[in-house]
Amino acid sequence: MSVHPRNRDDVVLRELREELVGPSTKGADLDCTVDIAFDDFGKAAGPWKQKHNGEEILTRDRPTKRYGIGVLYPYGLMSESEDTEASTPASEEPTAMEAAVPTQEGLGQIEGIANRSAGADVATDDDDFDLSGANSYRPSSVGVTFLAELGSDCVLRVEARGGIYGKKRVHIGGRERDWWLRRQWGASVKFSSSELCPEKSKVLARRVEVTGINLSLEVYTRPFGSSSRRMLTVSLVNRTLLGSGGVDDKCLFQVGIEAHIDDPTDKSQVLPYPDSERKPIDDEEASIDLLYRDARTYAIGHGCAADWLPGKSVSAVCFPTYEARPITPDVRRADGTLLEVPMALLAGLE
Repeated sequence: MSVHPRNRDDVVLRELREELVGPSTKGADLDCTVDIAFDDFGKAAGPWKQKHNGEEILTRDRPTKRYGIGVLYPYGLMSESEDTEASTPASEEPTAMEAAVPTQEGLGQIEGIANRSAGADVATDDDDFDLSGANSYRPSSVGVTFLAELGSDCVLRVEARGGIYGKKRVHIGGRERDWWLRRQWGASVKFSSSELCPEKSKVLARRVEVTGINLSLEVYTRPFGSSSRRMLTVSLVNRTLLGSGGVDDKCLFQVGIEAHIDDPTDKSQVLPYPDSERKPIDDEEASIDLLYRDARTYAIGHGCAADWLPGKSVSAVCFPTYEARPITPDVRRADGTLLEVPMALLAGLE
């Protein structure tokens, strides 16, 4: 009986996640720092891992063909071809202004949050923060929204992670083939309380460095009832222009975001997400409200699910799983006893 949870973890957390999201952890070590050559395809079949860092090697499919969950595509991507690597001739490469307002037929359509210079940290008073790109066929953004009480000494620390695949030319049986080598990527940026609590709604952006990809970590902050209480939307946006060449090396895979509130005075915290006004409600909704009356939602996902540690942090999760764990002492029933409920991952799906 005790082995069942472990079996479930093997099936869901390893096999299913590796199949749909990646990366795979299987394979023998292969030195990819030198030229790779095999006598025949049988010997080259693998699976393989990179010897120097243990990261995945894709030997058959391109990354965008192999994985379809947790991927951020180039900004305003229009092609959905699975047979060729979509590209735009260099002479037709869109400008930054044109990329902010893609054509209607663009599968990766997303409205520009604001016109920004490529290399600077930017803030704008624009009240329009459109994450429609998170719900497109080939999304370029992912995000999570939550309510927070922010003290004067707090810092919002946003951490993002993902995988990037680069092409490696190999020789097999006298023929050349393209393999794809994964490398891990991560970034951490901070937003001060003074930045997060302006009088009006504001978009804050930080460009994060990664070779060949223009990524932006962005926070949309707006007041919610008081100057210190803010509704925050944290998002990761792939603002890379497609230009010439393929799509695969301009995408970010296995995407994840975590937002933590750090405050030495403990005056800041993530608050329960406000309940929506649903009147009138039917019998099923009333039953659900009764059943989950003590289980609070702390975040809403955009193009993903949301996870949280009540009062402390929220995260964007592209592959949600069910996990039972105790909620922090901040969350109690009306009688004062601690509440223990399953992690409400699926509650954040939109």
